[in-house]
Amino acid sequence: MKDYDKNYFWTTIDPITDKKRYYFRINGTMIEVSKDVYNCCFNSYVKELRYNKSMANDSILSLDYKNEEGHILMDTVYDKKNEEQDILDKILIEEIMKEINLMDPEEKKIIIENIIEEKSLRKLAKEMKLPLMTLHGKKMKILKKLKDKINR
Repeated sequence: MKDYDKNYFWTTIDPITDKKRYYFRINGTMIEVSKDVYNCCFNSYVKELRYNKSMANDSILSLDYKNEEGHILMDTVYDKKNEEQDILDKILIEEIMKEINLMDPEEKKIIIENIIEEKSLRKLAKEMKLPLMTLHGKKMKILKKLKDKINR
């Protein structure tokens, strides 16, 4: 099963702040994500590529063999439990991102800017011209709705 492909991951440099911005392309829509979420998924993608490449090569390798990136094979031997958790994490992230993509614009803005971009609720409330407690209530309702959909 292929979870990601190379066109799923995108980065840009914000011309105003000169900071790198991270995106996933989901169903043709670019969703901005935090650097940590991006790196987690991208590293998982690279790990999957390496695994598929090694499976295509039927020859026996020494554990001290260095791959193209200069990593020693012994260092890249995976722990099965970690791989299973990585797969579960990828599936969960994909489900969450699909649900976020289906939200109305206000809900999407609240979740992306507060949870993914880690913008403070106080700052977001000011930008959206909403009382802080109103925004907090909306956020909690959105998270509950998201949790209910994911836990179906």
